[in-house]
Amino acid sequence: MQNFVWADVVIWQMPGWWMGAPWTVKKYMDDVFTEGHGTLYASDGRTRSDAAKKYGSGGLVQGKKYMLSLTWNAPMEAFTEKDQFFHA
Repeated sequence: MQNFVWADVVIWQMPGWWMGAPWTVKKYMDDVFTEGHGTLYASDGRTRSDAAKKYGSGGLVQGKKYMLSLTWNAPMEAFTEKDQFFHA
């Protein structure tokens, strides 16, 4: 958890695994963020007076930059051609 607090930039490098992160990444996130309660975040940001607002704003670590670097074992056309799977 201290490495996460220390870092200015966090790079998540992983394969796309059935449209999600591999279990080892999920376990890492569970371990780090569970240990980091009170250091990385205080709550999910919502209040009892309006539980529909401010979700995700309870973080205590501000100013970090993140980069996702994902590999998909897919041809370039899957990302670049309009009628292919990954085109957004």
